[in-house]
Amino acid sequence: MVAAVAGAFAMTSCYTGQDVPDCDAANARIIFRYYPTATEEKLLQAEASMTHLLFRNDVLEGILTIDGTTVTGQGMLGDANATQAQTIRQLTLKLEDGDYTLMTWGNLTNGVSQFTPLVLGQTLRADIELTQVNASPHAAGAFHNSERLYFGTVSFAVTEGTMVQKIVDMDCAHTQLNINVVWKNTNERPNMSQPIWMELGGIPVLYNQAVDHTLQTALGGTPQYGDATYLEPVPVIAALRAMHTSDVNVVSASEIATTFITYRLTDADHPMLSIQGGTDGELLSAIDLQTFFQNNAWVMDNNRRQYFDILIEINGPVITVSTTNVNDWVDGGTIGQ
Repeated sequence: MVAAVAGAFAMTSCYTGQDVPDCDAANARIIFRYYPTATEEKLLQAEASMTHLLFRNDVLEGILTIDGTTVTGQGMLGDANATQAQTIRQLTLKLEDGDYTLMTWGNLTNGVSQFTPLVLGQTLRADIELTQVNASPHAAGAFHNSERLYFGTVSFAVTEGTMVQKIVDMDCAHTQLNINVVWKNTNERPNMSQPIWMELGGIPVLYNQAVDHTLQTALGGTPQYGDATYLEPVPVIAALRAMHTSDVNVVSASEIATTFITYRLTDADHPMLSIQGGTDGELLSAIDLQTFFQNNAWVMDNNRRQYFDILIEINGPVITVSTTNVNDWVDGGTIGQ
């Protein structure tokens, strides 16, 4: 939700994919990229849209949304005319002298998450909050999957007669859990014709910017960072937690699968996974996936890309959780009757 303050802004901006800006007196160029691995740059494959918030002296002064070939802007970012390929990759701006911060979110255009009200000329950067709003039909107060969000931010100063160029490395602001569940015993298989969904409790559903936050990660050998340890900006994960639900796909008479897309997890989180049947009720009582992450020595606070493939095998009261090329752990949970 955006409320514009009355009054015209003298700033304008222009957008181009070229190395040389094609608008008069441009003085700031911001280039965006995304490296999911050490060698592959995949910004355009990962991000179909971008939402830019421009702050001057930490006060919101411009908003630009790029969704496909549709570009809309307000305030200092109100003059937009470009295609998706040009604007996703680069912004070229003409700004007054001053200190600026650009906050950018990727894939934030489908209404799954929303900002608290944004008011040009009033909202402070420290007050920005983003929360999920897509309610789940399966449980009160629960949510369906979030967007595959990405996040980047950069601060820069504009001075008369100079061109500022900055590179923003977008970072993963979501977690993806690909989960397969297999029942080993024929007589324990659930009725696959009933509605079945998985529930994941204790999941973050609020980001804020009350403080600047970075994750420290060693990105040895990457072309953009070299071998140095890199402090990477990520949105702050606030205290609010809730349940996520995700409908399953039936793989076979003994296997189901689903994918959870959530906000980033922290080391302190306890994602509690359970399985529910529309007719039979609880098919798997809650197990704590934090054990899985800890036993594989995954530090969630400093994990750049929280993508995990998880296999859960149910054999009577023994529940084994594993993934490729790591040690297994056994949870002593029981199967619901």
